[in-house]
Amino acid sequence: MARDHRRFLGRVGGAPTRPRRRGGLLLALALVAAAAPGQARNLALLVGVGDYQDEAIHGLEGPPHDVTVLRDLLIQRWGFAAPDVHTLVDREATRAAILRGLDALAEGSAPGDEVLFYFSGHGTSAADPLTSLPLPQSSGAIVPADAKLRASVHEVVKSLIVGKDDLRPRFAKLDQGGRRLTVLFDSCYSGSAARGMLGFPARYQDFSRAITDDDPMTRRRHGSADRPPADPWPYDSVFFLSAASDWEKADDVPQALLRQRPTLDGKPHGAFTDALLRVLAGQLPADGNGDGQLSHEELKAALVREVKSKGHDHQPQSLPQAKEDQHQLAQRSLFGHTASNVARPTARPPYRVRLEGTLPALREQLARAPGLELVSGTADLVIKRTAQALTLSTGGGEAVSTFAADAGALVYDRVMQLNWFHQMSWRGDADNPFRFRLGLSDETRGSRLFRGEKFSLNLQLDRQAWLVILYADSSGEVAALYPYVAGEAAPLAAGQSLTIPAAGTPLLVVQDPLGTDLVVAYAFTERPAFLEALVGRAKLATNESLYQQIVAAVAANPTGVAVATLALITQERPAK
Repeated sequence: MARDHRRFLGRVGGAPTRPRRRGGLLLALALVAAAAPGQARNLALLVGVGDYQDEAIHGLEGPPHDVTVLRDLLIQRWGFAAPDVHTLVDREATRAAILRGLDALAEGSAPGDEVLFYFSGHGTSAADPLTSLPLPQSSGAIVPADAKLRASVHEVVKSLIVGKDDLRPRFAKLDQGGRRLTVLFDSCYSGSAARGMLGFPARYQDFSRAITDDDPMTRRRHGSADRPPADPWPYDSVFFLSAASDWEKADDVPQALLRQRPTLDGKPHGAFTDALLRVLAGQLPADGNGDGQLSHEELKAALVREVKSKGHDHQPQSLPQAKEDQHQLAQRSLFGHTASNVARPTARPPYRVRLEGTLPALREQLARAPGLELVSGTADLVIKRTAQALTLSTGGGEAVSTFAADAGALVYDRVMQLNWFHQMSWRGDADNPFRFRLGLSDETRGSRLFRGEKFSLNLQLDRQAWLVILYADSSGEVAALYPYVAGEAAPLAAGQSLTIPAAGTPLLVVQDPLGTDLVVAYAFTERPAFLEALVGRAKLATNESLYQQIVAAVAANPTGVAVATLALITQERPAK
């Protein structure tokens, strides 16, 4: 995909969790509010729903355990007092109880307090291609314990907690009251609001059975790529982190699959929450720059790494988007707390490849490749041979590349490219000398794009630097996206936001071959000697001198080059 071819908290919703409820929520919050005036506190409402009143809604094993362990970690390691952590679990987590709990947080907290709202359970959104519920396009919904499935469309929607209608005014009240609110959702379609994968139950409930052709509300099919843009981020001090984009399901790890996917405590959990618990417990390294603080951005990077490493095909997402983060919320410390109990990543894990089918020559080559490990279980990449083709996919089943059955040499080159991307991704997340952020301009889409769709990238960094951006499509062909014209060879100022493509330059458009495309951006603190040679280079062969100069310059100057990466899943548009 070369250059020459070239919101949600008003946008949120999610799913609930479950530990024990500990007495009258409103009363308890009111009582602690009277203590220690002027002293900032940490308060939390943790919701987990695995057991629903409507038996047509399938249950989840993870949410009750999610809430129990999260509550204990917040109290034991993250500065929360036990009376300030309140839980709603399973059937007690009704729509009314959840909304009352949020109202109680606003009433019982004070300016400067750190407030957490966590939800684990089912969710849905307008982007769900099956549900067809008439939800706001820029919002999602979480499914409380008393949600209805066997009812009219109107009754089903009224039984949900819709981000734009129900959560946004309550989050706004906390935001305007000077609280610092962190929102964590472990549910499907939760980039806007909702949990699946090969054999894993999804934190997702199909509501399509609630839709009938004779329903008085018009049946509408959502989930196409032609949706309106997300609403602008409406908050000053609200950071939102979800298990998946608003186009993805998110996985629950049940008892039956714990042998394949062991969790922190050997009990069922959401894949996202298990990664979160590992960070909070100090088991999963997350302090990428080693400064003793765990920023929201570092937390997200650690969760993305862990969820991906376990073979799940959803990717945690955050809001506000980079281009909207006027208050640097991504750099804010989690719960305003030091991260002395969170370690810094120290070693890049190997790139794990599993071969399926008879591929002796390729196996022998890959066995000698540096930084790569052939495995029989959980893998980053799966290579499968059929009579017609060699297919490459992620451990979670997402398509990466497809080659002819006799194209072993091309497959090897592509695997080496993916191994290089893995190395750069680890460096960008865990060993960057300074902050460098890269994403789609519309980050609510996660990393999924559809054939024919136009898109753009957004970059930010915290110091002056010269940029080089490379783009590899699913066949392995590399293009130099930046600098593309002479003016782009100038340095980017510290704190400046950059959108690519700029006005007047060729558009970026998704086209064949579909699969997984890779974007790698480098920020050099000193002007690279090869910069001008990149201008106008639509194609860049990996065996030519210019490409090798880039690779060598990055390797030779680890403290003067920051890295940011992005993997884009390109697909056919879903049916309307």
